[in-house]
Amino acid sequence: MIKFLKNLFNNKNKKNESIPKEEFDIHSTSLVLAYEVARSDGEIDINEIEYLKNLIDDSECKDEILNQLEEFSENNASFYDLIKDINDKCSKEQKEGIIRLLWDVAYSDEFLEVHEERIIRRIADLIMIKDVRVLRLKDDSKNLKFNS
Repeated sequence: MIKFLKNLFNNKNKKNESIPKEEFDIHSTSLVLAYEVARSDGEIDINEIEYLKNLIDDSECKDEILNQLEEFSENNASFYDLIKDINDKCSKEQKEGIIRLLWDVAYSDEFLEVHEERIIRRIADLIMIKDVRVLRLKDDSKNLKFNS
């Protein structure tokens, strides 16, 4: 995962260049988007950080990966390549899994901010997940968080 994030960060200035096919990693891509959701309200809550750390493989340096995510996020205004790769390489079920993960991150601090919802719905639209399905995934995530 560290190699993926370093390559992603190093390629940020190269126009019209997506992640090489052999390096596409749905887990890392989802993590980048999850970080964006967590920071979309202007502040990353400690519960969101802990949730993100739990998504990172135990064998890897979690703090280094979080630092790379922060650096990438601060230096990139567009996630076109990530969205394109998701659309090109992921099944409908995988796309829905990404959206569910994003809702889980948003609810990890027990409060859904309007900016978090806006970015998740925008990502869902870009990866062609129907709004009715997005709302069902949102409800599933919310119900699991508040009923457990």
